[in-house]
Amino acid sequence: FVKEKNIPLHMDGARIFNAAVHLGVPVSRIAEHCDSVTFCLSKGLGAPIGAVLLGNKIFIEKCRRIRKSLGGSMRQAGIVAAAGVYALDNCVERLAVDHKHAKKIANAIHQMASPDVTVNLEKVDTNIIIVKLNEKKINSPELYDMLLKVDTEADDIPNEINLTSVRISYLYKGCVRFVLHKDISEEDVDMAIKKIKYVIGKIISSD
Repeated sequence: FVKEKNIPLHMDGARIFNAAVHLGVPVSRIAEHCDSVTFCLSKGLGAPIGAVLLGNKIFIEKCRRIRKSLGGSMRQAGIVAAAGVYALDNCVERLAVDHKHAKKIANAIHQMASPDVTVNLEKVDTNIIIVKLNEKKINSPELYDMLLKVDTEADDIPNEINLTSVRISYLYKGCVRFVLHKDISEEDVDMAIKKIKYVIGKIISSD
């Protein structure tokens, strides 16, 4: 349709590299029908800051003028760009590790078989896990607090669970999101699973 109407097609490809690694195809295959693409360097790829905008020469020159007119220029940006180059050269293939970690956590949640905290394993493809909640039993802010809480004075909970803090984000009261990234190790994942299973166990036992 856009080609017929001569409308430029833009892709917000914030996590396009995660998609490419999961699908086993080059990024160019995913973006081949688009006129412009953006992708983020600071999410899965792990750079401290930055995003990249791609398009033809005329489009990029226009975007540069608009960026400058809006005060978006940055001086001495080479050190930021260097981190982005490193991420592109070294951190793409390892995204599969984040995907594996996400699957591991999702499987642990699923195995708890709680009707109040559920995950669709078929939809856990990359580094993001969407978990649905029964709001009548537990809502997102409550689960957020339970997973984040650390009680240094508690003596009835194993330290490896009690001293582990798991940070999630909530999309709305009945839905939370776990996101894995390059700074989360296999050991971190195992510790997080123990905390998650403990918290879900408390939710189940409160019936």
